[in-house]
Amino acid sequence: MGVLMHSFFSLPIYKRDYKKYYEDYEEDLKKRKIHFGTLCGTPFDELNKDLKNSREQRWYWPPWKFNDIVGYLNIGMDGGKCLTADIFLRRRYFPRKHYWRNDGFSTLENQHILYALEIEKIEINTDNNQSYIDALNIVIERAKSFFKKRRKKYYIWIPIYSFECFDFVRAYKELKKYKCAI
Repeated sequence: MGVLMHSFFSLPIYKRDYKKYYEDYEEDLKKRKIHFGTLCGTPFDELNKDLKNSREQRWYWPPWKFNDIVGYLNIGMDGGKCLTADIFLRRRYFPRKHYWRNDGFSTLENQHILYALEIEKIEINTDNNQSYIDALNIVIERAKSFFKKRRKKYYIWIPIYSFECFDFVRAYKELKKYKCAI
């Protein structure tokens, strides 16, 4: 495990971004309609409304936000003056030769989210909020770089509001009051 002692938050890591997820859904839906129409001997669009609706409901894809997650980027402090992050991935997204993948795990076990690696620590001024934000941006870029080196096009979700909304100085002071890792 990494040295992250005080977690600020975790950002989900997705297999695809929102737009790509639903583009893939539309492509899959087209293929299913063509295949089902072929089986019925009638183009899908010419089938009766009830049959089309029941088929489309069976081909439902769950919402992207909760169902395309590969893992998480857990961001926080090391207990001292360094911002760091840990990457956690679902077992099935580890490299094929990694020992987490080589034991014939069940479908359920392949959904376990396991520690993958620590992002290199960045020393900050713990009394300066901008120092946290600058380091946070570097940590996120390093995580993206890690996936790029592995030739993975994973998408780290970043909130639409800026990190300047957070008071990291105050958050860290409050987190340090607790003895246990969060």
